[in-house]
Amino acid sequence: MMTDLVSVYSKFKIKTLCEYINLISKIISVDRKKILSQKKRATEIYEEIIKIYMKKYIFITEMKYDLSKMFVESSYIDEYSLTKEINAISDYFIKSNIICDLVNNEEEIILIAVYLQMALKLDEIASLTTKNNINYNEDIYALLDKYHKIDYIFLIDQGKKNTKELIELLKNKSNKEKELISTLTNKNSFNKYIKIDKNKDIYITQYNYYIEDLEKFDSNQSQKIYYSKNIDDNYTIISTELALTSIVKQLQSRQKLSTFLIPIKKKFLTKEKNIRDYKRIINTKISSKCIKLLINQNEVNENVINTLKHNKLDYYIYCNKGAVLNTIDNKTKYIFSKEFMKSTEIIIGANDNIVIENINIFMEDQDLISNEERENN
Repeated sequence: MMTDLVSVYSKFKIKTLCEYINLISKIISVDRKKILSQKKRATEIYEEIIKIYMKKYIFITEMKYDLSKMFVESSYIDEYSLTKEINAISDYFIKSNIICDLVNNEEEIILIAVYLQMALKLDEIASLTTKNNINYNEDIYALLDKYHKIDYIFLIDQGKKNTKELIELLKNKSNKEKELISTLTNKNSFNKYIKIDKNKDIYITQYNYYIEDLEKFDSNQSQKIYYSKNIDDNYTIISTELALTSIVKQLQSRQKLSTFLIPIKKKFLTKEKNIRDYKRIINTKISSKCIKLLINQNEVNENVINTLKHNKLDYYIYCNKGAVLNTIDNKTKYIFSKEFMKSTEIIIGANDNIVIENINIFMEDQDLISNEERENN
C-alpha cells in the first residue's frame, strides 16, 4: 500500500522551510523586535505563515485577494516582490485577531516576509535536482547581500557560524530532494501522459511497464493472463499511484499542478476493492483535485453513474467517434475527441465542464517538470 506521498511531502516542505527560517533569523534581524521577541512564539508564527503560503501559492496557486498594501506601507514590497509573502503574513494576523501588529510593526513584518522569501528561494535551489555543481555558498551570500540592502535589516551572524550551518543545511536538503526523485522514478513501471488540450494542463494517463525477459514469451499467452486474471484492474491502481508521484514531482519543482485522468472500464467499478484502493490513493484534497477517473461514453449506464456518485468519485466521460450522446448534462464533465466533434450534431456552447481534444502530445513526468513536449506518433 502506498503511503500518502502528498501529505508526507507537504510536511517535509513545511519542516524544511521552518529549518531555513530558524537559521536565517540568526543571521539577519532588525532593532527593537516586538512580535518576534519570544523565540517560542516566533517559531509558531513562522510555521503558521508557511502553512498559509504553501496552501495558497504552492498547492492551490491562486490569489483571491491582495492585502499586501492594506496594512503595511513600504516601498520594499514592490522592490523585493514581497506581495505573496505579505499576503500570507496578513492572513495569519487577521485570523489571529492581531491586526494592530501588522499596522504598528512595519519593519518586523517586512523582516518576516524576507525570512519567508529567502527560505523559499533556498528551497528552490535545493529542488534543482537535475543541476550539478551548484555553488551553495555563493547563492546564500548573494541572497544575504540582497536583503541586507534594506535600510533597517542588518547582519547579526558576525562569526558566520549560522551562515555556514545554513549552507550545510541547504546541501543536505538538496541531497534529500535528489533521493526523493530517484525513489519515485522507475524505468520499468511508469505512466505516459497524453496532453489533449493546448490551454489546459489536463492529461490522459497510460500505464506502461518494461520487463526485458517478458519479451521472450508468447504475447498471446501474456494477453490471456492479463484479461483472465483481471490484471488490468491492478494496473489502474498502479497508474493512479504513479500519477500521485507525478503530482509530488510537480510540487517539488514548483510546477503548476496538472489534472490526470485515469481510464477505467465499467467492470472496474463492480468490485468494492478497486473502489476502496482508488479512494485510498486520492484521500487528500490535493490528490483528489488532480486525479479523476475517465470512462468511455459507450460504457456509461445508470448503474455506473450511480456507483460513481455514491462513492463520490470525480470523473470525466470520454466521447469518441461513434459515441451516442443525445444531450449534454451541464453537471457532468466531458472529453470530446476530434473524431466525435466531426460526427456529432450536438451544438456545443461555452462550457467549463467540456474539454475538446485539440492536440495529442505524448509526455512522461520528466517532460511535465521540464515543460518539454513532443508529438505523439
